[in-house]
Amino acid sequence: MITVLHGEDITASRKELNRLREEFDGEVLINPTELAQALEGGSLFAQKKLIILENPKEVPETQSDLIIWFDRKLTAAQAAKFKNAKTLEFKLNQLVFKFVESLRPANQKEMLTLFSQYLDQEVPEIAFSMIVRQFRLMLNPVGLAAWQEGKIKTQAAKFGPARLKSLYKKLLEIDFAVKTGQFPGSLRLALELFLLAL
Repeated sequence: MITVLHGEDITASRKELNRLREEFDGEVLINPTELAQALEGGSLFAQKKLIILENPKEVPETQSDLIIWFDRKLTAAQAAKFKNAKTLEFKLNQLVFKFVESLRPANQKEMLTLFSQYLDQEVPEIAFSMIVRQFRLMLNPVGLAAWQEGKIKTQAAKFGPARLKSLYKKLLEIDFAVKTGQFPGSLRLALELFLLAL
């Protein structure tokens, strides 16, 4: 069986991938070398196997169970290539888009209100990844639809290039500090302080 996991909520899709991997009763292949050997050799059919591919450019033919994970939402044309697969799309809470669009200087009241509302329903890790994504797009708005690019450039202009680079660097520092325990508080607190400083 082929299972395709995709969507904008990569935290949820990754969680589902890990769940499926842990529940599989057999050998799990994620190492490229092991995968190549299994596909080439007769041992592929010796026992039950699960092959996991992340963002593959090509999908090999195999009779083993196969999970394909994408860190993005597939287009209709891309999804159509997996018409015989079980496809699961993981959608983001739409409030997060309203929140990241509110990111701009001197807009703390709206930003913090939306941030709090979002965290009443979701975890701060998703909010953080979407903030990082928004600043990355403001620094380099490539691969977007024309209307999205226009909105991002308008938002970016409110900061200016130098300020955007400084804030993006600060986000990387927050990520490192929280993960290594160097920040004494929670990720939520770190993000609230970041928003207050915009």
